[in-house]
Amino acid sequence: METTLHHSRFAAPLFTKSLMAGSYPSWPSWVGGAIASAWAGLPFPIFNLMVLMGIDFMVGLLAALNAGVFSAIEARRGLVRKVLMLLVILAVQRLAQAQSMMAATAFAGIIANAFCVAEAASIFENAATAGVPIPQVALDLVAKAKQLIGRKSVRDLKREMEKRKKDAGE
Repeated sequence: METTLHHSRFAAPLFTKSLMAGSYPSWPSWVGGAIASAWAGLPFPIFNLMVLMGIDFMVGLLAALNAGVFSAIEARRGLVRKVLMLLVILAVQRLAQAQSMMAATAFAGIIANAFCVAEAASIFENAATAGVPIPQVALDLVAKAKQLIGRKSVRDLKREMEKRKKDAGE
């Protein structure tokens, strides 16, 4: 008969068996612990962004399914954009820490909050596309927030880049 340290009947016997054998927990335990530690230590704006990203993905998925225009390629592109957003925030935080900025986490939080506004706008846009009535107050708030953060479409950014290249070449 085996004694367990926890109430879980699945994880505890494996953990106690490895301790009783005189070995350390396996590498998946260490990886899981590292992920849990990183998740628990996330600043609130970054955690909030991740929650909004999940909501945005699900609302976009449901809106596309509702409209009958679901595309696995577009879904993958959306997920890649979200991962890239998180990597940008990580890069900003690391650069701020490398510069010995005392408020590196706060600086990354500011960037995360700007992305949160973009995610909220996307959630409202996708929900409206699916036919959900969005209160005008919410639409006005999102429009003002988008204006404050200067959110531009990819087409606008490409046009600006092409214009700069053209101006530099002349």
